Amino acid sequence: MNVKTLPEQFFKKGSFYQQVKRTGDIAIFSQAYSAVSPKIGFDVVRVQKYASNRFRAKNSQLLCKEWDFIETYPVSEQWGQQAFSFDNFDAAIKKYDALQEKYSVSVLNSAA
Repeated sequence: MNVKTLPEQFFKKGSFYQQVKRTGDIAIFSQAYSAVSPKIGFDVVRVQKYASNRFRAKNSQLLCKEWDFIETYPVSEQWGQQAFSFDNFDAAIKKYDALQEKYSVSVLNSAA
């Protein structure tokens, strides 16, 4: 399976995001106004994964040929379910740990 992974650093909607920690599909990204400015917050996200043919209309055909799946940052409508924002790292770590536990348990239960 060929997966285009979510970049560890990216600029989106006026903010710079940098991956701080990731295990599986759960990640913490710091948020700042630029790559060199102080951190203004942390997002804890469940990285989304979609079949590349879903992006055929939005992106080039070449992208669909290179990758079977594409990882994305959660969209606004997923906030509060697949993504959460915090102003301090300690709170972000607590949520990260809770999501790790929640989704590792759900994966184990679905395998049984």
